[in-house]
Amino acid sequence: MPELNNLSSSSSSPSSPSSLSSSSSSSPYTPPRFQLFGQTKEGLSKANSNWRQNHLSWRESTGADNMLVDPPLTHFDLLKESWPHFLLGWDKRGNIVLLQQPGKIDFPKVRKELKNDDVLHHFTFIFEYIWSLDYLTPSSSTRRCDPCSLHRPHGSGLMTSVIDLNGLSMLSTFDRVNMSFLKTFVSMLAGHYPTRSFRTLIVNSPSWFGAVYKVLTPLLRASTKKKVRIIGSLSLDKNRAELSEIVGPDVNLSCLFGQTGETGSGETGSSDPSSDPSSDPAGGRIDSELEAGLGEFVRKQRERKRERGGSVEGKEEAKRES
Repeated sequence: MPELNNLSSSSSSPSSPSSLSSSSSSSPYTPPRFQLFGQTKEGLSKANSNWRQNHLSWRESTGADNMLVDPPLTHFDLLKESWPHFLLGWDKRGNIVLLQQPGKIDFPKVRKELKNDDVLHHFTFIFEYIWSLDYLTPSSSTRRCDPCSLHRPHGSGLMTSVIDLNGLSMLSTFDRVNMSFLKTFVSMLAGHYPTRSFRTLIVNSPSWFGAVYKVLTPLLRASTKKKVRIIGSLSLDKNRAELSEIVGPDVNLSCLFGQTGETGSGETGSSDPSSDPSSDPAGGRIDSELEAGLGEFVRKQRERKRERGGSVEGKEEAKRES
């Protein structure tokens, strides 16, 4: 049976890269966020080589350019349930806030039913979706927006990541297989989504987390390390206040502050799960506009695949997803 194991390389996706990526591979232009070796002639040449030979080839092999056109949805519901992660909203600076809760990962279930690439492809889709929302203003309604159809960027191009370590055990964290995958996951983010982080906020960190952080810091760029903020237990008012101040009053933090529906702004939400518009598997279980938008996007993509199911192209899609 497939299981989470050491990733030495990612398997190729049958998806082909978009024309944009294909044309970029022959272009000397390198996006500024990939110019990581200085502005000298040698540094720019090295950056251009890294962009073409490493990043563009990675996007081609993983099908990243087509993630929003042909997203990997076979394991979407399973990963949303067993590997909790949610789009909480926009922080006060307009950055999308992504919450990850590794302490709630169901590792036995994930190992039993998924391969490494299933998880990596899913999160590549999530990150590509997040960057597509860069085309929205915080006041836009994602419930009726298809990110593929948007053209005018308004967002910051950055993300505020909240990593909740509540419930994380030392045994599962230092498991050889889990640690190997964690390092691969961090390397993917650092190598293929550089300078995308505004802040990384680690909350409810256990006393032993410092040892884990030491293992991961060599994989992070110096600029990224400066953006990491480790906040203690959110059972303390001062830590809750610090987190609320950083993300702002518009982000619903009830999932971190308890089950009472209290938000970072002191507002009270409904405790009735049936009233949560995002409580279905495709939309997650966090009441936010962005989660609802992701859920609708996934539903539309599934409907499109069902409609095309009788065609030759649809049968090829079904074969890839099986």
